[in-house]
Amino acid sequence: MSTRDRSMLLLGLRWPHMSISHRLRKFEAINTAKAFGKDVFINQEQKLGTQR
Repeated sequence: MSTRDRSMLLLGLRWPHMSISHRLRKFEAINTAKAFGKDVFINQEQKLGTQR
């Protein structure tokens, strides 16, 4: 099972009262936050690499 499948499963089980469109928006927000965190981490590593 992929990470996306697990995330969608969790969204369905944790927020059963939400509409499908609301769950998808929540899922997109979670993915956006993860992508932003990865970008910040990569940028910090690149800065440290140029300082060395």
